[in-house]
Amino acid sequence: IVNARLAALRFLEALGDADQLSLVVFNESASLLAPMAKLSPARREALRRTIRSLRPSGGTNLYGGLGAAIDQAASADAGVRRVILISDGQGNVGPSDAGSLGRLASDGNERHVQVSAIGVGVDYDETALSAIAIRSAGRYSHLRDPSMLASLVEAELSRLSETVATEIVIEIRPRPGV
Repeated sequence: IVNARLAALRFLEALGDADQLSLVVFNESASLLAPMAKLSPARREALRRTIRSLRPSGGTNLYGGLGAAIDQAASADAGVRRVILISDGQGNVGPSDAGSLGRLASDGNERHVQVSAIGVGVDYDETALSAIAIRSAGRYSHLRDPSMLASLVEAELSRLSETVATEIVIEIRPRPGV
């Protein structure tokens, strides 16, 4: 949790004031700590306090947390909609199999939300986390050393900032006879 807090704080600091962010945590249930909204200096400070106060507790409702995060990302104004999921992928509350989590991620993709799933620890569930990333057209990473989490989240943000367009349609009309 120490490294997850650090990664979240670094991610928050890397965002601009026009960016939008929500914060969802999950244990036995999913909790929306900050709804999707644009950042401002006051909101940024409130989010810092919230992130610093996060503590581990209870079970892991991965399905509920992922669903809530997808809902929040889908509510964002136009632009890149990405959920950064940091977990060992071992849900023990609610549906936790790779098929159910993959279907949830796929439903998010239908709503133009991709998930970057970051597996932490040595006992992470690669099958569940990779299903989430693949079915949402997102990215999947694993970290054996949680102290590298902040730099991985920063790299993800850097890749997101390179996105120049979403929902592109290319239509090719060949000339007659081609």
